[in-house]
Amino acid sequence: MVGPADPFVLGEGPDACLLLHGLTGSPAEMRPVGEALAAAGFRAVGPLLPGHGTTPEDLDITTRADLVQAAESALLSLEGARRIFLCGLSVGGLLAIHLAARPWVREGLPTSRRWRCLRRRSSSRGRPGSSQTSSGACPRCP
Repeated sequence: MVGPADPFVLGEGPDACLLLHGLTGSPAEMRPVGEALAAAGFRAVGPLLPGHGTTPEDLDITTRADLVQAAESALLSLEGARRIFLCGLSVGGLLAIHLAARPWVREGLPTSRRWRCLRRRSSSRGRPGSSQTSSGACPRCP
């Protein structure tokens, strides 16, 4: 049985949609949209955002950066999709807008080299000595 806080991946189409839930919500609030998209031939992905699905104390210590990093990581997991669509509810909508405003998202799917760089940057964000510029872009990638 699927629990309300369980993340989901539905469908196997060439196009994908990232579905981001709202503050204090869970992937369950996005599942009906995901099921409809899967029935229409899309791959629908609904991650569980940090601080959700556990305790109020976990949410209390979750930062904006934690949410952005989780959304970016979920987006990067869609590598290989022909096209990617972003959809969100409440805070998930704000995260989707934030991701859509990133140049590397607007320019289309990155090359394999660019994906590797973005994954590396996402996993090292906030660590001392990371190779990020002040704009957040990797200096090695165009």
